[in-house]
Amino acid sequence: MAKTVREVMNPELFSMRAGDKAAEGLGYIRALGITAVPVVDAEMRPLGVASFRDLLAAAPEQTLADRMTTPAVTIESGASLEDAAQMIVQRGVHRAVVVDDAGKVCGVVSALDLIAGILGLPAKHPDTFPHYDKLHAVTWGNDELLDLEHVEAAPDRAGVLLLVAGGKDKTERVIWAESAYNVRTRLYDLLSRPQDDHPELANLLQRHHVGLRFRATAIESEARRRSLAAAVMAGLRFAAFG
Repeated sequence: MAKTVREVMNPELFSMRAGDKAAEGLGYIRALGITAVPVVDAEMRPLGVASFRDLLAAAPEQTLADRMTTPAVTIESGASLEDAAQMIVQRGVHRAVVVDDAGKVCGVVSALDLIAGILGLPAKHPDTFPHYDKLHAVTWGNDELLDLEHVEAAPDRAGVLLLVAGGKDKTERVIWAESAYNVRTRLYDLLSRPQDDHPELANLLQRHHVGLRFRATAIESEARRRSLAAAVMAGLRFAAFG
């Protein structure tokens, strides 16, 4: 189970400056499918939060500084899910700005993110905030539970899939990566038959059969798919034996 805010927050941060026009902020909120935007200074320190409600009645000449709510409700990225949930309830808000050890904004966590983490379920973030993996230079979709109900969320095309061990009272971690000619078809295969032709995978599925989820990305190039899957697996083995 996720234990800290860092594990469930949305790290794909969209922020604005205090001098930006309120109307621009409202436009971005609508376009991105979010409910509020953190307002930060030049060093990414939080100044406030501008919500849809804050900006809806703004005059054309007003800036975010004129309309934002201050101070921003913040939580440290290393805080426990329970502490963050308690803080959000006590403050009566739906989200908190997440800050790192230096006090700089590094994400946003919502009440739904915290509930999902406490229940051992994967947190969901808007599709407008793709999960960019800087190490491998690829964008992944949301984590989804590995069951028939959620396989439809996978790309119906060639790509790379990851299996993520998680769930209530378990540490969440990637345990497997592979290239697939069709990600969705491959996931159905994983769910429908024993993987006796892949002993290492079969062992992992047996050990982590509860709370398993998947993450995927669509990639047409077979060489790129194989390279990415191999790089992820190499990283997993290095972490295990390095």
